Amino acid sequence: MSLRWDFTFDRFIPISSSETGRRLAAGFAECAHGSPRMLLLFGPSGTGKTHLLHAVGHATYQRMPDASVVATTASDLCAQLVEGLRNDGAVAFRQKYVAAHLLLIDDLHDLIGKPATQHEFATCLRMWVESGARIMCACGTPPVMIGQLADRLGSIPGARSIELKRPSPRESLRILKIMAAMKGVVIPPPIANLVIARCGGDIRRLIGEVARLGMVAGLPFEEHRDEIIEAWQRRFGQR
Repeated sequence: MSLRWDFTFDRFIPISSSETGRRLAAGFAECAHGSPRMLLLFGPSGTGKTHLLHAVGHATYQRMPDASVVATTASDLCAQLVEGLRNDGAVAFRQKYVAAHLLLIDDLHDLIGKPATQHEFATCLRMWVESGARIMCACGTPPVMIGQLADRLGSIPGARSIELKRPSPRESLRILKIMAAMKGVVIPPPIANLVIARCGGDIRRLIGEVARLGMVAGLPFEEHRDEIIEAWQRRFGQR
């Protein structure tokens, strides 16, 4: 998995519900004194977990251009683990990432309902941390939902978890306006209110709606007011 070029700390829009997570991630990236060796971000989709995951990767490369940074998903690691067990055994899989400076693992919730995999996964994470790697994970559910893995991750020395929550409607509106400005799109208040009501604080969905709004950005709103609002009402099932 490649790092997304636009998922950097500079492009992360700070809001109250994710500011603690952003600060913790920034300190983790800089290896600040007292920062955790393993960091788990959890929360619903569209709260910025993946953005911060990639931002830490970019910041690590800026600080250490020759760093070994591995960005992957829990599913991909599981596939590698299964393949390793079939061929070289679990030991070979564990050794594969020992030399990494930073491991970025997304979608940890994909391990729900896989206790045997969770056990081996947790064993690997502990070994990698003890070997000097720093590990950051993102999970779309509360840690308790991933069963025994949550307990074992919590027992790793230097591990910490932080919850990212969805923004309030006021913060969502601010995010929408900032993202629209980045795209050169002016969003009339009636449409902005429709988008906010529809997306429910899901930043990922807000980004998608900004892209769609760009398609009507060239139309003079006052001249096409009823036409544009009606089109968005139909889109959101309000007509």
